[in-house]
Amino acid sequence: MGGARQASKSKWHDTRGWRFVPDTPQINGKHMNKTLSAAAILLSSLSGMAVAETDSARIDMGKALFTQGAEPSCSICHTLADAETMGEIGPNLDTMRPDYDRVMRALVNGVGPMTPYDSLTDEELDALSHYVASATKADNVEP
Repeated sequence: MGGARQASKSKWHDTRGWRFVPDTPQINGKHMNKTLSAAAILLSSLSGMAVAETDSARIDMGKALFTQGAEPSCSICHTLADAETMGEIGPNLDTMRPDYDRVMRALVNGVGPMTPYDSLTDEELDALSHYVASATKADNVEP
């Protein structure tokens, strides 16, 4: 018994204890579940990088709209440290910390003296709402 290999734990394990699914593809008689798992992890991490790049572009678009793209510019009325603005007409967004939905409602419907931003596209409204919520570290930065 000293040097003999033990029988596999079950039909789901080989003699080394590796878990496999019986019908997984094989190359040279070896199951490919580890290779497939590694490929899935790689694809998952690449997907995460794509999301980060998309989020970064969305933040950049929102910041550009906040500081100069929206008409009138948000920076005229609002204070927002990330945008380096010191407006005094509207609320201080750093203090208020509005979430995505609150910013979107204000942009679409207007609030108080702030009129709706009808000239912005849906993509621009989304980017601007996401930027303000992210810059103020609001609890909800997504719709």
